[in-house]
Parts: sequence; structure tokens; C-alpha cells
Amino acid sequence: MSDSTELYPIIFDVVNSYTHHKVLQRRFSSILHKAFRGEAICPSQCAALIVKFLGEDLTSQHQPIKEIFSTVAADRIIVTHAELFSDTAYEEKIHVSLLRLPSIVNEMGDVIFKEKRHVGTVGAFLAFGATFAAYCEQKEGLGVLAMKKIVVSVSEYLDHHVGSWLKTNGGVVS
Repeated sequence: MSDSTELYPIIFDVVNSYTHHKVLQRRFSSILHKAFRGEAICPSQCAALIVKFLGEDLTSQHQPIKEIFSTVAADRIIVTHAELFSDTAYEEKIHVSLLRLPSIVNEMGDVIFKEKRHVGTVGAFLAFGATFAAYCEQKEGLGVLAMKKIVVSVSEYLDHHVGSWLKTNGGVVS
């Protein structure tokens, strides 16, 4: 994107890494669920997932800003408000199509950041983006392309609407 700030690569790195973590977590959960029903061969499926996401972790140069995104806070928000991040919530409240993904992300960002910008709202938006991407990634007609579009949309939104707050806070939670 031509009007992105110098923070965009760092933001993208964090959003992409956390989203891949949530996709992997969702897939692993699905594999285990099938295994309990005797339908899955866990070792080969797990190995394939590990190979797919190997090396997609945060680069060391972007590690300092990770604190501001508080993925631990995002995980807590997902657990505490599981009903908001569930498949049922996404199916009932959001009409998903590849074309609408950027506007869905922007609308949700506007709602989350309407009144405040702080670690909790950044964590909530990160949680939304990652769980929504993981949901879309497994839907027929959406898949990996949807996940990638969501990662870019969340990264762009954070860069344009929260970037100055990130700079002010130095990328480190105190």
C-alpha cells in the first residue's frame, strides 16, 4: 500500500503471525475432535500443519512492538468473550464474501476504536481479526485468500487509525 507508514511492516508481521497461530490452533482443535471420533490420522495431519506454518513467526527486528499488541490480552479476550468470536456469531451477524472482507474489518475497527485506543482495544481488534480469519479460512469459497485479505485489512486499519497511538506509546506496554 502506497500510503502506509513505517510501522506497517511491523504491524503486518504481528497480525500475520498471530492470525497464523489462531488458524493453526483451530485446525489442530478440529484434528483432535476428529481423532476422538476415530476419523483422523493425527501424526500426518499435525506434521503437515507444522511444516506449513514453520518459519512464520515474528522476525527479531519486530519483536519490541509485539508488546503493544498484547497477544496474551487478545487470547484472554477470546476466552472471556468466546460467544463473540464463535462461528455462530460470525454466521448470524456477518454476511461474508471475499469482496466485503475489507469493509467488514473496517466497520469492526470503527466500532472497537470508537471511544478509546489502548492495549485492550488493540487486543480486541487483533482477536477479532485472527479469529475471523481462522473462521473464513475453513469456509468453502473463502479459504486462504480470505485469511490473507483479512490480515492485510487488519494491518492497514491499525497502521492508519492506531499508528500514531502506537508511536506515542513507543511500542512497549508499561
